Amino acid sequence: MESEIFSSSEKMSMDTYSTLFLGENEFAINVREIQEVVNYPGYLAQMPLAPDYLVGFFNLNNVVIPLVDICHILNLKSSSDYRNKKVAIINNNDGAKIGLLFDRTGEVLRFDKDLRNEFNYAEDSAAKVIGGTIQISETRLLLVINRDELFKLENVPLIRGQKKNCGINIKDQKMNFCGKKCIGFSVGNERIAIELDKTHEVIQIRDVKIHDLESEIYLGYIHLKNLIVPLVNFATIIESKTNESPSEDRKAIIIKLAEEFIGFVVDSVDTISTFTDDQISSLPMMNKNRFSMFVGCLFIENKEFFLIDSNKVLTNNELLELTQGHLNLY
Repeated sequence: MESEIFSSSEKMSMDTYSTLFLGENEFAINVREIQEVVNYPGYLAQMPLAPDYLVGFFNLNNVVIPLVDICHILNLKSSSDYRNKKVAIINNNDGAKIGLLFDRTGEVLRFDKDLRNEFNYAEDSAAKVIGGTIQISETRLLLVINRDELFKLENVPLIRGQKKNCGINIKDQKMNFCGKKCIGFSVGNERIAIELDKTHEVIQIRDVKIHDLESEIYLGYIHLKNLIVPLVNFATIIESKTNESPSEDRKAIIIKLAEEFIGFVVDSVDTISTFTDDQISSLPMMNKNRFSMFVGCLFIENKEFFLIDSNKVLTNNELLELTQGHLNLY
């Protein structure tokens, strides 16, 4: 192909795109919106309460990047084997970043802006992430990704105000007297942490009583000293797949909420660690029920733990339902 020299006015009327492939579909995105293209990460952390298109998130140069499979947004066929895929790091004007999963890179092409055909959609259509097309030839059509609409999608995770210490090993840090302590526990495949001073006790589950209470999160209750403590299945709260029965090899983390004691049933208690506020990494923000419970991410011995605010785990209605439902037990 012969090289072309463009005048200043011609350059202003042209855009440069990088093309990316998902299966046989060829997408294009403005090169100004791509920070870089990287290999699929060696380690990917899973996010509780994540939508199906959020594959997970990973650490790139001490920045947490949410990884999105756009196939789930556009109802395209997607392979579950991600190992050979590539990730395009997309920036928006607010400094947020998304990793966009695709199969392979294509070309870098320059087009006159007039060649782009814009699409019109219904206001609530998720397909708006495809802003239009560029017809290169009779057999080649590029689907142009609308970066701004990608970041507007409901529950698309955004990370703003990124901490610079993501991936830090807390064990190796020199802690000072201002450090806080947290309990790290597991529920299914998820690792969660809660501040130690927000917990009342952590106990082995024994002698669980069943009380007829219509609640999908309720497992039963236990006697703790002179208290009756309702048990909540934390796996149901975060939509994690785990054993739902309150077996005696599981633990209950007893929390005091609004003058009432509640037991969060978890699979295991893994660690007690010290941390400081600047070691909490920002998390993707999603418009999803309960997601406000997550304060951030702590890396403890190179494993991620999602720090929660115990006051935001249950809704007011759920707390009222649990506590009122046990009044007639006294």
